[in-house]
Amino acid sequence: MEVGLVHLVYSSRAAVEITDAVLAKIRDEGMRNNGDHGITGLLLYRDGAFLQLLEGTHDAVEQTYRKIHDDPRHTDIRLLFRGPCSQRTYSYYNMGVLGSAGDGSADPEILTNIFELATQADRPDARVETDAILGEMINQFIKLSRAA
Repeated sequence: MEVGLVHLVYSSRAAVEITDAVLAKIRDEGMRNNGDHGITGLLLYRDGAFLQLLEGTHDAVEQTYRKIHDDPRHTDIRLLFRGPCSQRTYSYYNMGVLGSAGDGSADPEILTNIFELATQADRPDARVETDAILGEMINQFIKLSRAA
């Protein structure tokens, strides 16, 4: 078991047109950068919206999140959850990417469920429910990665 792990979930909107080629470039950059910093996680994309779960040490996750803020492909970035975790959910993904700009690679029903949960987590009155919502989002992330 790794000590000092955190996970962070954020959502954002695409600031540029996201084609399959752009999504592949984001994946490739993420795999390289995340692998270098011990970050694992999953990026989801649907209809101009991103949702990502990052896992790693506090410093590595925060550094990655700051880089995302500086990435001109993202706008309207919203932190949905940040907190400690006992183990990695995506230890096998430096940068798993599901969803697409058109290839339908992710189960649309599960993807919709996750984005709806993210919307719930972003409500101001949801702070009390955040742990339950995050737990369900992670369950849906896992279900989605197994279905892909």
